[in-house]
Amino acid sequence: MVSLSQNIQLSNLVVEVEAMAANRAIELSLELGFDKIIFESDYEIFIDRPRMY
Repeated sequence: MVSLSQNIQLSNLVVEVEAMAANRAIELSLELGFDKIIFESDYEIFIDRPRMY
């Protein structure tokens, strides 16, 4: 298990901030050599949109 704290430029859109956090989590997991990641979110569009591509 890993945790990360980082200052970021805030956005007015919560989903945008969640997307930025998920992106950083992916980067961190790759840096640490993880090959599986579990994401949880309250925003269905954030979770379902990547499956569309």
